Amino acid sequence: MCALLIVAGATYGLLKISERYPAVYASFKYKTGVGGLLLLFLAGEVTILFRMFWQCAFFLVKLNSMHAPISDKMIILFFPIATVLLTVTILYQITVKRCPSAVAFSIVSLWVSGPVFMQLQGWFYSMPVPANVLLQVLGWTFVWTVYLVVSPRAALTYGTKRAKHYL
Repeated sequence: MCALLIVAGATYGLLKISERYPAVYASFKYKTGVGGLLLLFLAGEVTILFRMFWQCAFFLVKLNSMHAPISDKMIILFFPIATVLLTVTILYQITVKRCPSAVAFSIVSLWVSGPVFMQLQGWFYSMPVPANVLLQVLGWTFVWTVYLVVSPRAALTYGTKRAKHYL
């Protein structure tokens, strides 16, 4: 319950910040700005961010008790920290930026921080990624990629080329 309140509060804060930045295009037919499914996307990314923070904290506690060189400890933290940085950047791009590159950067970051990092982790640690976990991550990434590419709200808010079809 506490985690739900944290995610809801953070998402609400991002929504309020995003309201300060108008959409690139306005439309009478379609809604613009951060809202609807775009708000759900933000909530999901906030959830991922807090999960990665939790994972980093867990690793730090466990690694503190290990007798290993600091370089070995940092390697273990590389993927979670990189995911945190990419997720923070996605949240910034979607919340504050109002240009087509925000959508493009968010899509690339979704794929890198999700399926690509997951496969690299599995390869690096010589541990296969469970199929159900990989399918969940691929599903999340694919659904939001399609949404960001074809959504009238995203196109009008960020001024992508597709926005001209909705004006």
